[in-house]
Amino acid sequence: MLWLAACSSGPRAVTVPTPLVGKWFGQNSGDSIEFTDSGVFVLELRGIDPLIGRCVFKGTRITLRYQLGSIICPEEPGEYTLELDGPSLIFNDAVDTCNTRKDALSQSWRRSVQG
Repeated sequence: MLWLAACSSGPRAVTVPTPLVGKWFGQNSGDSIEFTDSGVFVLELRGIDPLIGRCVFKGTRITLRYQLGSIICPEEPGEYTLELDGPSLIFNDAVDTCNTRKDALSQSWRRSVQG
């Protein structure tokens, strides 16, 4: 199922759709990505300090951009198509020159179960 959403990194309040908000864990690694309802995301890769940035949606495409000063690909955007397939989140059709992010997002992700 392809997922459509609207979020923006502009100055007005941002709402990330409920199906995306929360922490997701990579199925092939110890990596995680968390989306907040304000449009901020945090990508945690093993052996690297957390990478913080903002997301912007346009149709079915999401653009991720780390904050200025990031140790990896600062201010370099990566664009993906998001797909929710049951409990899995999949980043497809990457247009991203940041190989570290592209490689990390190429796996399937599962939502954190909070108890």
